[in-house]
Amino acid sequence: MIEYKAEAYDRFFKNKQPNVKPKSHIREAINTWLNSPEDQNGPLPTKAAAKSVSIFGKTHTMIEMNSSEAASWMCTHPKQILGKILKCPIKVLN
Repeated sequence: MIEYKAEAYDRFFKNKQPNVKPKSHIREAINTWLNSPEDQNGPLPTKAAAKSVSIFGKTHTMIEMNSSEAASWMCTHPKQILGKILKCPIKVLN
């Protein structure tokens, strides 16, 4: 589970298609980042992907990854992906 400011949620979804659910936008953004050919500041887990996203209000999101290796990587490197996607500080909650 990650926590972020509501302003980041509003900013991220401001210009998105109204008929597509926010969780789909976040999942797509994570998977696009994970599959980007750009240097991601270190090795990524093999075939890592976001499997599902659950959003709780405008400040909390839970992301299910496709493997335990990918989930561990996401928990230890959340700012590399989610901080850049949402353009704000984020916090991993235990």
